[in-house]
Amino acid sequence: MVELQKNGVILPFIIIHKDSNTIVGTTRYLNIDYDNYRLEIGHTWIAKSWRKTYVNTEAKFLMLQYAFEKLGCIAVEIRTDVLNTVSRRAIKRLGGKKDGVLRYHKIMRDGRIRHTVCYSIIEPEWEEVKNKLIKKLAKYEDQKK
Repeated sequence: MVELQKNGVILPFIIIHKDSNTIVGTTRYLNIDYDNYRLEIGHTWIAKSWRKTYVNTEAKFLMLQYAFEKLGCIAVEIRTDVLNTVSRRAIKRLGGKKDGVLRYHKIMRDGRIRHTVCYSIIEPEWEEVKNKLIKKLAKYEDQKK
């Protein structure tokens, strides 16, 4: 795997809407595992006014494409809180398959103990996922016209 960052395990990105030159969100590669050619995409935040638009789909597509086609990843993981049904649906729409649940995974600031749902896309699935995402993005393009 091409190294993303010499000694780091997180690489953050800013999501910019090109037409308006506006920052609309952020996301990152994290838990980068060089030895096993895998990473996680997460800590994504999209401005409320840009949710349910092409922004998240396009950002994730570009990140997945880079991970599989440039970095040589064999798996990309996406995790979310078991209670976050919006994110869970979005991950499934992207093509993520549920691997399982990390029970009692994190203690939240409010003291709640979070269960984390783990999804992944693996290299043999990438071509099919890629084609579906390209078709979704083409539909968004048609809607913009």
